[in-house]
Amino acid sequence: MRVELSIFGTGWARIRICAPGIYLDSAASWFEDTPGQLCRACAVLLQPSGEASVGAITEPGAYRLVLRRYGARVLLVLVTYPDEVFYLKAPPVGGRVSAIATGPFEALLLSAARAFLIERDRLGENGYKRLWGYEFPSKPLRSLCEAAVLEGWSAA
Repeated sequence: MRVELSIFGTGWARIRICAPGIYLDSAASWFEDTPGQLCRACAVLLQPSGEASVGAITEPGAYRLVLRRYGARVLLVLVTYPDEVFYLKAPPVGGRVSAIATGPFEALLLSAARAFLIERDRLGENGYKRLWGYEFPSKPLRSLCEAAVLEGWSAA
């Protein structure tokens, strides 16, 4: 599993998630804090049976990535909404499951932490907020990094 993140313009982020059976390459707009949601979702998955979801408006369309942890494994379910744009305040309807994948939680956690560390180092927390419009997810990222250290997982 691999996660990549890039804030590439004011209000725009590119998120790539690769896993067996899933390749999500999305340019998400600022309508939802998709990068922050992703970091917080991974932090929720620190619980052995955690579940979280990440939504993005891609203009046109939208998607929601549901993440469920089962011990050392994580399940990813990609739900797409190709013909509509939705906001967090209104629950999405009419989506379809586009892909399902499983993989090691360790790989997801390390890859997500690495992606956020790279963006923090590239932009700085203030630069991230200036470009993206949302606060950098420092607390959830710290939780991911601390968990990796406690588990003895290597980011190399």
